[in-house]
Amino acid sequence: MTVAEPPVKTIELHAAQTRVLDSTSRFTAAMAGTGGGKTYVGPPWLATRIAKYPNDKWLVVAPTFDLLRLQARPTLVEMFRDTDFEGELRTSTNEYNLPDGGVIHFRSADRPERLESIHARAAWLDEAGQMSLQTWVAIQARIGLKMGDCLLTTTYYPKHRWIKRDWKPRWEAGDPDYLIVSWESIENPMYPVAEYERAKRTLDPAIFDARYRGLMTDLEGLVYPDFDRCLIDRAEMPEGWQDWEKYGGIDFGYHNPFVALNAVLSPDDVVYLYEEHYQAEMLLKDHAKRLRPGTRYFADPSAKQDIEELKALINEPGKDLRGCRIEGAINDIAVGIEKVNGRIRTGRLKVCRCCPNLIDEADGYVYDDRSEEHT
Repeated sequence: MTVAEPPVKTIELHAAQTRVLDSTSRFTAAMAGTGGGKTYVGPPWLATRIAKYPNDKWLVVAPTFDLLRLQARPTLVEMFRDTDFEGELRTSTNEYNLPDGGVIHFRSADRPERLESIHARAAWLDEAGQMSLQTWVAIQARIGLKMGDCLLTTTYYPKHRWIKRDWKPRWEAGDPDYLIVSWESIENPMYPVAEYERAKRTLDPAIFDARYRGLMTDLEGLVYPDFDRCLIDRAEMPEGWQDWEKYGGIDFGYHNPFVALNAVLSPDDVVYLYEEHYQAEMLLKDHAKRLRPGTRYFADPSAKQDIEELKALINEPGKDLRGCRIEGAINDIAVGIEKVNGRIRTGRLKVCRCCPNLIDEADGYVYDDRSEEHT
């Protein structure tokens, strides 16, 4: 009995896609203009890794479940069909069972904490520019045990600038772990040149560069344009900082995350923000356990009931929160922004990189031209 070999599927890649597929770096970013074929390169990149470890675990992540369902997942299933990698998609568990025992886990990044528990050999993040810095932090933990690779396929989105801030300097400095391949929409032979030229004529140049040229170009109107200057590693905290005056900030939320930031003020008037608690769908009594003794917290003054409830919780018998105080902040956003920028410009604000959610939000904080407010 003769068993027919599975047919070989031939795919055509343009030059930029080929550079991505040939990458030997652990971390590769495919930064392409819309319609440039960035998602198309994800499945073959993953297949080259699966071929070496056919019975291992793998991650495919999209910003939302809808994008996962409509873009990354069907692209992979279609490209694996009629190949040695064709397996079975189980939508109930969001898993793709490979023929040699491996499993591809499909996940969305809207809740980064749900990426935990899988130790993957490699991860493909589609539209990674829409994902938060916390997602990238979580992914590194998921592939760290096996020293796995990661591919980002994305257009540049200025709201989440961690690729530009964290990846680009390493790549430009020659770090072999990082590679960024960028290309324009029209490097895909199928993309209509007339549409590319129309967008070039009608769009803001910064938007066009990001959306159609694959460039990491930021829009004007960043609230904290020099925020990168204040970032430090936790190891850079000055000696004796634990004994300085302790301050914090609180923003209440349930479906939106509850946020508590912890900082110290040095004798020479430098604020060092060293810790964040950022968690959704947790009761106030559990958030109270994450506050720090001896800290003066300033909270959103509009949440009077929450402030009073939190005060009562930290004063319950048995709580080890001596000296912890909570009071309403002065809720003048414009004044607050100017004070923060003043500290950044004068070197009197330092933020530890162990606060990824704060960094991600502050880094992409922009003014809305229509309302002259922040977003």
